[in-house]
Amino acid sequence: MDLSDPTGVSKVLHDKGLRATPQRMAVLAAIGQLSHPAAEEVARLVMESYPTLSLATVYNTLDTLENQGLIRCFKVEGRRRFDLRTEAHHHLWCTECQRMDDVPVTVAPGFDDLADSGWEVEDVVVTYKGVCPRCQARSNHAGA
Repeated sequence: MDLSDPTGVSKVLHDKGLRATPQRMAVLAAIGQLSHPAAEEVARLVMESYPTLSLATVYNTLDTLENQGLIRCFKVEGRRRFDLRTEAHHHLWCTECQRMDDVPVTVAPGFDDLADSGWEVEDVVVTYKGVCPRCQARSNHAGA
C-alpha cells in the first residue's frame, strides 16, 4: 500500500467497507513510518498527533485492519508486530537492537512436502533470529 497517496489509501479502505477516518489513516501512517512496530509503538506515534486517542482504539483499529487484510500481524518474542506488506515474506530479527528486515520468498522451505498432507495452508510465518551487521560491527569495534 502506497501511503504517500492519501486518496489511494482512502480508496483501499473504502473498497474494504471501511471509512477513511483520521485514526485509521494515522495508524497506517505509523506502521509505514516504523519498522514492524508493536501496538504500543504505533500508539505512541499516533498519540503524538491525536493525544486523546485511547490505546483501545489503536488496538481495535489494528485488529480491524488486520481482519480486512490491509496489514499483517505476526509474533516475535511474544509481542504482536504489524507490517504493511501483506504478501508472503519472511523476516530477519536482530536479537541485539530488535531491528527487523524483510526477506522475500516465493515458496517456504519444505512447503512441497506438505502437498500430500491434506492440510490447507493459510499462512506461513518464518522469522530468522540473529545479529544484524550493524550490531556485529559495534560488537567487533567494542572488542577491538
